[in-house]
Amino acid sequence: MELTTSCIRCHTNVDQTDFYCRVCGKNLRAKPPSMDPFTLAGLFIGSLLLPPFGIFWGLKYIREDNQQSKLVGLIACGLTILSIIFAVVGTMKIYTIVSNGVSNKLQEYQGL
Repeated sequence: MELTTSCIRCHTNVDQTDFYCRVCGKNLRAKPPSMDPFTLAGLFIGSLLLPPFGIFWGLKYIREDNQQSKLVGLIACGLTILSIIFAVVGTMKIYTIVSNGVSNKLQEYQGL
């Protein structure tokens, strides 16, 4: 036995598992995010290369009821956080190297 509800636009009875109303085409609920390998590869690569966006993409998966989707979202958010940490640490190291180089050259010029 399938549970039914009514469409908010045309008031036709629709199944609770339907994404669209069969009569008027109204979107009844959001389509779940894709779980195909190419989409997931793009999600994980994007999470590493475009850190701020990975959080939002991961949250889309975390909000789903499916445990596999939640795991994918957590992995994407984890990769994003890891990427941000590497970027901050790398930037700090580069800053230190450049700052020490400039300081050494400045001391050489002042010593002349």
